[in-house]
Amino acid sequence: MRFDELVDDLAAHCHGEQLAHLLSDEELVEQITDDQLAEWLTVDAAQELIRDSHGRHASRWLAEAADIAPRTARRWLGPTPPRARHDTITALALTTLPPHRRPTLAADLTPTDVRTAIADLLIPHDLRAADVLRGATGRVDVGKIEVLYDGLPEGYRNIGVVHIDFSQVITALTNHDLATAAGALSDAILDAYGPDLSEVLDIDDFGNIDIELR
Repeated sequence: MRFDELVDDLAAHCHGEQLAHLLSDEELVEQITDDQLAEWLTVDAAQELIRDSHGRHASRWLAEAADIAPRTARRWLGPTPPRARHDTITALALTTLPPHRRPTLAADLTPTDVRTAIADLLIPHDLRAADVLRGATGRVDVGKIEVLYDGLPEGYRNIGVVHIDFSQVITALTNHDLATAAGALSDAILDAYGPDLSEVLDIDDFGNIDIELR
């Protein structure tokens, strides 16, 4: 098994909320439309946004923005706004939202399944695999593997169970550097098997490596 195939296998363990959390709020908000935010925003929260943005002039602003009488605007901002006007209130509230607050609002409002679906489209497998390895125990069961010496086949080693630190592998995967990540995993396994063994050998096939996950 090539290292990129091992990465794909690890990435498959990253799903649901774990995958959703890999998507930054800034990445999320780029994929969310105003219509979606308006749909998810409650009228109470919309009223609060308007008050936060305009303070004691909130009803005056709403009256001008909606072209309604000041008394009507006060009712719209009251505890029982007309249900037929909820969509208008939420849509207008979003126009008052400063750009720097949109990522936070999107994160608060977006349902987890929607965030997960977006993350599934945007988060590459190397970042998923890195996050999975952050939760690994460090225990690796290495079966019979082929090794290389100076790039040439050097037979097989039956290494067994070793305990390793994945930090360098994670760093390389986070930097989208599969070659360095593969080398880091190979070095960590070989050095756990025999001191400085990585200076003379490299793992060529990652197919029999079983990484214990929590």
